[in-house]
Amino acid sequence: MIRWQTPAELQDAYDVLPRLSPDIATRLLDPYSKPYRIPDTTQADDRLRMQDILVHITMQQPIIQGLAATIGEGLNTETERAMAVLNYVQHLGYIPDPPGEWYQSGLYTIASRGRAGNCNDLGVVAVALLRLLGIEAWVWWIFQKGAALNHMTVRASVDGRMRWVETTIVDARLGENPYRAAERTGQQANVGITA
Repeated sequence: MIRWQTPAELQDAYDVLPRLSPDIATRLLDPYSKPYRIPDTTQADDRLRMQDILVHITMQQPIIQGLAATIGEGLNTETERAMAVLNYVQHLGYIPDPPGEWYQSGLYTIASRGRAGNCNDLGVVAVALLRLLGIEAWVWWIFQKGAALNHMTVRASVDGRMRWVETTIVDARLGENPYRAAERTGQQANVGITA
């Protein structure tokens, strides 16, 4: 059985629902949801809970389960599987949000290949795929003091080591700090900072 989170952690994520408007809660729970804007007043911890719900729903979809099996086929180590997921998600295509913070379902992100989504959208897909391949992973919030945007990335326990899994920067390496990857590749805007 694939471990998602403990029942208490899962319940904590779903406890955010009563704090959301009915429209946002409905869209959050819809596995086919197109992009929707969340209120600017949504606190960081509730945004992470919403991301956890999106990961949970994404993992339950047969198409995502099949995709994970295809990506992981013939790969024996966690490092190999994590690198395959990283490569796949990086090439879905990063696009920044319009003004405000927008979320969408994992299925919508996969279906939008080439213009898939922003940091949180790509992170949801990566975490779902990593977990389905037996790798502990989490969406990770990075508060960027003084920047116009904050950033969400992925952290995963790969072969016993906590590693960065930066999905928004094409060619970011497994374990590479998002800022170092942005500087090395010239993709600073993908992590919400200007060059």
